Amino acid sequence: MRIKRATYLRIVETTWGESVADLTASRDLRAIVNAGLFEPFGDTRGRYYVATDPLKAEWARIRAKWPRRPESDDPFKLIDSLDELTPDVV
Repeated sequence: MRIKRATYLRIVETTWGESVADLTASRDLRAIVNAGLFEPFGDTRGRYYVATDPLKAEWARIRAKWPRRPESDDPFKLIDSLDELTPDVV
């Protein structure tokens, strides 16, 4: 997964419903890099960020706790499998 600053800006606006200043986005991304979650590549306009191995491992661990989507698109079979779709929140 690659992310650029412009993509980060769109994600924040979509998620939180408000825009964020370019300077704030740059600071956020710098903090994420300093925390060891993203690795930067390129300079200035061509810069993009890639998730580090520890972040990928944590994402995989979180995703493993959630059941996979049922194979069937039959609504009656989906209703029967609702128990499988409810995650155990601990």
